[in-house]
Amino acid sequence: MRDDVAAVLTVRLFEVLAASPQLSRAEGLQRVAREISDDPRDDPYFKRWSHPSAWAPFSLIGDAGRNAHETSRN
Repeated sequence: MRDDVAAVLTVRLFEVLAASPQLSRAEGLQRVAREISDDPRDDPYFKRWSHPSAWAPFSLIGDAGRNAHETSRN
């Protein structure tokens, strides 16, 4: 896993979730992965963060049904 991307992805994920609490964690991760894949930042190995090695290793475990549960309480 790439440490440079991990740091950016983690911080950005919490920013997105704080700004958009209606999103599930899975939706937030998907949004941030898209942001990273569109990032034009240079990388000495693959030249761009758009390469799947930058964002594909991240996954979320344990978010099933979060929005359904919250909706049922409202």
